[in-house]
Amino acid sequence: MTIDEMQAGPELDVLIHSKVLGLNDFLHNFIDNGWGQCSECGAYNDQGIIRGEQNCTKPPPYSSDIGITWQIVKKAQIHTLRQICNDEVGAPALWEAIIYLDPRLSGIGESAPLAICRAALKSGLRSGLRADFTTT
Repeated sequence: MTIDEMQAGPELDVLIHSKVLGLNDFLHNFIDNGWGQCSECGAYNDQGIIRGEQNCTKPPPYSSDIGITWQIVKKAQIHTLRQICNDEVGAPALWEAIIYLDPRLSGIGESAPLAICRAALKSGLRSGLRADFTTT
């Protein structure tokens, strides 16, 4: 599967986390100002003591949550995000995220977060990810 064929979900989110943002561990997303239950994996923060895994077991949903996806825009130097027409009759419009490098990189997706993630992952070429990257 190529980058342009990847769908929103944990597999893409893990690649964004490591190849684009350069992070290794997933941090807990505790509800209620740092206390309570992690919204991603369910671990509890009980008065500063983590009940469950010390690091979160799931990546943030970069490819599906636009609020979290905005972290990627600056890091990957996304210059343009636009909605484009789909050539298929009755199909919803698509989103395109563009990075003006040499050569220009873009990602197209059914949602803005997916388009941003695809473009950002392509920019991960500078971090050692190859252009012909495929998954199994």
